[in-house]
Amino acid sequence: MKNKLKFKPVLKWIFYCTFGALFITGVVRLFQPLSWVMKVHGAAAMVALMTLGSLIPTHISRGWANKKNRWGGIVMIGTCAVLVVTGYGLYYFGGEIVRSTTSWIHSIVGCLFPLILVGHIWAGRKK
Repeated sequence: MKNKLKFKPVLKWIFYCTFGALFITGVVRLFQPLSWVMKVHGAAAMVALMTLGSLIPTHISRGWANKKNRWGGIVMIGTCAVLVVTGYGLYYFGGEIVRSTTSWIHSIVGCLFPLILVGHIWAGRKK
């Protein structure tokens, strides 16, 4: 029986390229805040939102229904939610203290994202 929780090859390629671009441009932005890097990061974020949305009726709902890696999934969804809200906040939250705090949270969680993703994948394959 085929594993219905695995990504289709095209979705896997889009996911890894998109989140790889987000990670690389995010790290580069920490050390070299260049405007073109932020433009690429923002564009990749839009693709990431569409990619995450495509996971809801497939990967996420099937995993939940099959009781597979629920805690890892909750951590992944929570991590993505923090990144989405703080990413939005970097543009629209007011006040320097709030914006600075939002930036730090976004940066720290973004840098931890690959580790959280690998943990989720590892736990899912282990089960």
